[in-house]
Amino acid sequence: MKNKNKTILVTASAKRLGKVIATNLVKFGWSVAIHYNKSKQLAEETAHDLTKIGGNATLFQADLTKNSDVEKLIYNLENSKSTWSGLINNAGYLIMIVVPILILKILMIICQLILWPPQY
Repeated sequence: MKNKNKTILVTASAKRLGKVIATNLVKFGWSVAIHYNKSKQLAEETAHDLTKIGGNATLFQADLTKNSDVEKLIYNLENSKSTWSGLINNAGYLIMIVVPILILKILMIICQLILWPPQY
C-alpha cells in the first residue's frame, strides 16, 4: 500500500472515536501514531489491535493542556523515525492557546517536505 511508510498522528486515539479513526487509517494502509494522556493501557491495547490487523502503530503520551507536555510530544515526534504526513486532532478538551501551538509546530514538522523539498 502506498501509505504504509507515512504516519498520521491521531490525538486521543486510545479509545472511542480516536480508536475508530486510527483503525480505519490502518485499514487504508497508513501507519498511526497513537496519542494518549492517561489511558496508557487502552493505548497499548489499541496498538496491539492495530498490529494484529497488519498495521504499524507507535504510542505517544502527552497532556495537551500542558505546554511542557506539548513540547515533549513535538520533540518525540521530531526524533522518531516516521515520515509524518498528517495530524487528526481528535482531542476535544484542548484550550485555545495550546491548540494553535501544537498544530503549528506539528505542521512545521510535517510540511518540511512540502516547503523545503530535499535537494537531489
